[in-house]
Amino acid sequence: MKTSASSRVVLPIEVGPVAISLDAAAVREVLGPVAVTRLAGGPPALVGVVPWGGRAIAVLDVSSLVGVEEGLDRPRTVVLDVEGAVVALPVDRVREPRAVAGERPSHAARLAFAPLEVDVDGRAHPLLDVGQWVGSLVGASS
Repeated sequence: MKTSASSRVVLPIEVGPVAISLDAAAVREVLGPVAVTRLAGGPPALVGVVPWGGRAIAVLDVSSLVGVEEGLDRPRTVVLDVEGAVVALPVDRVREPRAVAGERPSHAARLAFAPLEVDVDGRAHPLLDVGQWVGSLVGASS
């Protein structure tokens, strides 16, 4: 998808009734539901691991960020590579990638790790900074 120098391509997702977007450049694969092996003792958002590409990758619970009921058996799983850290996010819906004209400071103050928002089909979507989120989890576990 061609974009201008000032645009970004995002992947709109939904978790429960909440719509947010991810930076499409970080997306490696969109899967169906996956069986999560639960982990105990880590940060609450790090709920388990799944096999992907011959290795185990971390599963992060987006529902904890957006304030909806936890559910790891969601119908879609987005695999992202964020600065070398590959993680999986169980989500309810994945829409087609969209080129967006720009971003602005987010008004979704309640949503951690989404300092920016973008317009997707005329609706403001918080842009989840997965790298910042992963960084906070690494710091929390050390």
